[in-house]
Amino acid sequence: MKQYLATRAGAQVSLLCLVLFMTSMVLGDGVLTPAQLVLGAVYGLQVKTSVSQGVVVGIACAIVVMIFMIQSFGTGRIGVLFAPIVLIYFLCNLIIAITNMTRYNPRIFKLSFLGIAYPVLILTYLGQAAWLTQFPDQVSSTFYASIPYGDGFYWFVFVFATAAACVASQAMISAAFSIVKQSITLGCFPQLTIHHVSKKVISELLWAPSHIPEVNYVMMVLTVVTIAIFKTTIQLGNAYGVAVSSMLFGTTLLIYLVMLMIWETNFFLATAFFIGFGFIDMVFTTANLNKVPRGGWFALAIAGSVFLLSYLWWWGTSTKLKGVVAAQASPAELLSVRTCLHRCSEDAGPSHLWS
Repeated sequence: MKQYLATRAGAQVSLLCLVLFMTSMVLGDGVLTPAQLVLGAVYGLQVKTSVSQGVVVGIACAIVVMIFMIQSFGTGRIGVLFAPIVLIYFLCNLIIAITNMTRYNPRIFKLSFLGIAYPVLILTYLGQAAWLTQFPDQVSSTFYASIPYGDGFYWFVFVFATAAACVASQAMISAAFSIVKQSITLGCFPQLTIHHVSKKVISELLWAPSHIPEVNYVMMVLTVVTIAIFKTTIQLGNAYGVAVSSMLFGTTLLIYLVMLMIWETNFFLATAFFIGFGFIDMVFTTANLNKVPRGGWFALAIAGSVFLLSYLWWWGTSTKLKGVVAAQASPAELLSVRTCLHRCSEDAGPSHLWS
């Protein structure tokens, strides 16, 4: 396969298009993730109060703007603030999960501790499952509706759930900056201003945390527009699902190619990996295809626009480079010019050569 890619221009372009499109899907996810998470967190206001959907959308947009505006401080400084928030949020989830399991379905509690789930995430899902066995009609607001211990604890969890949504959004935004920076280095994205926000040595600058103002502001505007268009997490989830499932399958395919060509993994072992994980990813991807007309088109539109920009920039850069290389004189031509100049200087003298 490595020889095939090395000798076939069409295969190389096809692989490049696949990589660029998956990269574009990640950048699109960098818009959808903050919108989905923040809007879902702020939705908790409607569970306990009578605020309108417009108020929820407005608050979500304000929080999103705040997230993007603090990006210039750098991931390191922001992480110092976000780390305790995530810890408290996980502890809240643990309390809610154990309470729901012991109150509504003790058998799930016993099962989880005997053989499955110590991690908080699994406990959270099991706790929500236990709660839904008693209140199956409230599936759309399971997380907030299942919070026990009265209003005081509810608003405490609401604050940290919203803050945790900001943390998760930060992860995708940082990933978007990193991907754009590497795309610029590879000649697949327009040259932009890159601010290195970490005291790293030069050799580590490619991987060091960075801030790209142009990308930051474009993503901020697109995220606010996304929230204003979809308004609810149910509709936004259609676009989010298409983006995530597509990236999962594309990532599995690219890892398979890396295993074969770079890591030189045994063919049968690599193929077994691709079949196992690729099948699961393909199931999720095909299951989300029916969401394309109901909002999934938005994720594809963002990815398609970024892909078109990246491909055209790569094509233009490659064409320019080929032209520069073709216009350069060969070593033999340079030697011939040198010999001619040497003879001219001997025959006509320095003054004639200067003229």
